[in-house]
Amino acid sequence: MILKLQLLRSAIKKILLLFLVLSLGHLSRAQIFDDWYPEGVPSFFIGGGYGFMYANSTGLDMFIHEYNRQKRPILSKYMEKSSFSGLALSTGFFWNGLILELGYSTHSGTLIAEGNPAKIAPGSITHRKIDLDLHSINIMGALVYGFDPIYTGPFIEVAFTNIKFETEIEGRGLKRLDMDSYIGFNTGWLFIIGDPGGSGAYLVFKPYYSYSVSDPEWLKLYEATNTKPLEGQFFEDTKGAFNGFNMTITLNLNMACF
Repeated sequence: MILKLQLLRSAIKKILLLFLVLSLGHLSRAQIFDDWYPEGVPSFFIGGGYGFMYANSTGLDMFIHEYNRQKRPILSKYMEKSSFSGLALSTGFFWNGLILELGYSTHSGTLIAEGNPAKIAPGSITHRKIDLDLHSINIMGALVYGFDPIYTGPFIEVAFTNIKFETEIEGRGLKRLDMDSYIGFNTGWLFIIGDPGGSGAYLVFKPYYSYSVSDPEWLKLYEATNTKPLEGQFFEDTKGAFNGFNMTITLNLNMACF
């Protein structure tokens, strides 16, 4: 617990330092890089697009490892890691290179394992399919610069994520359950094609790395699939980070406020 608090404090310090750097850059741009920033009146934008994620999750990887290890004698196809993808929606304000954005995103992936019917008792599950869904509310701050029609810049984002999953449970049929919720941060770089400083449409490419500050609990996934955590583990040991490399592409519509 103490280690997690220290990590959280360290992350907050890094965020504050980044925003300080962004703020100083914004204050000094008029004297140094005035032409590098898309200028204009404050504007409001809405956007929509699609995102992809390659997960790097200690919690999910440990579950897959234990599922395959314990059920190896009856499996004809082992469970493997899945990529995730889904919709991304956003809205926010833009002014002189500064962006403040509120977003909502979903990422879905599927884990599949196959059992050998000859080695499984009649009536038991032979096809294991787990649909994982991540639903996130994101708050982002960014500073972009460049020359029309290409702009770029760093961003940082706070993400509040809920994980749900759907699978068949022995004797209960197909069930959809809440797994857990966690807080994370996304850090990366924006690439914009178009003029975010004027009214109209522009494309946003958003590569970033996401990492969890509070590790989600994966115990319900073990229970739903009759998989035991490693022998001798405590309850907290079924927790594990959910990190990953991401790419989101959106089309934004920008409207001047006045």
